[in-house]
Amino acid sequence: PTLRSFGAAVPVPYPDASTAPPANVSRSLRKGYYAAVSWTDHQVGRLLDALDEHAVAGETVVALAGDHGWALGEHNIWGKHSNFEVAARVPLILRTPGGAGRRQPGLVELVDLYPTLAALAGLPPPPDVDGADLSGLVLGGGGAGKEAAFSEYPRCPRRLEAPWDDLTSCTRTRKENFRAMGYSVRTDGWRLTAWLRWDGARLVGDFSQPPVGVELYAHPAGEADSDFDATENVNVADLHPAVVRRLMGLAEAHWGKGPGEPVEGQEPRGREQ
Repeated sequence: PTLRSFGAAVPVPYPDASTAPPANVSRSLRKGYYAAVSWTDHQVGRLLDALDEHAVAGETVVALAGDHGWALGEHNIWGKHSNFEVAARVPLILRTPGGAGRRQPGLVELVDLYPTLAALAGLPPPPDVDGADLSGLVLGGGGAGKEAAFSEYPRCPRRLEAPWDDLTSCTRTRKENFRAMGYSVRTDGWRLTAWLRWDGARLVGDFSQPPVGVELYAHPAGEADSDFDATENVNVADLHPAVVRRLMGLAEAHWGKGPGEPVEGQEPRGREQ
């Protein structure tokens, strides 16, 4: 695979830092990405203006979200094929009638969007919809977000024991043939990613076996949350075994059972609440 920018083509650098693209190529790629964001922002402005022009802004909830993040050279990665914060974290912006602009702390997930929009519209969410109602958090009336946010991304190396590279991202692999799944748990101060052997018959990671690998990254309070290259550079799993055990417990409770199967001591986790 190659990165292409204005006629220049360089190999995808991950994971060898010595193969990073030339500075002018990196700047061109980032400039193109920022231009796309600016164009999208302009289109959102046109949409909001149209709501005002048609006098429906007072009865319309607007939601803006992305389905994944995007690395622009952070960790020497270009693209979305990872479990790092830069790939898993996404924008989630809601405008409600009469609402004041505010940024709310706390962990949320895109799966919460449906029940939240239903509540803001005065409707009950269907009983089979995943996620939690965050309307109280959106309106500033209460709520502190979730204990954890969950994401996952696979890897497909020929040999699990060999070093992985960007060619193991499974983009052209049937899900039955994945080799390992990276289950990522983000809490207020940590991100844990556990790489489990893949059960292609059940389409779930095998929690009965030890992980192929475990990553733990600290996210202390007050960090610069827009500088994705400043964090998740040092794996501290060996230094914090108690944190690893706690977050692995959250991961197994969330993913370790099939849909509708109860986890001991908890309510059934077929639906994420």
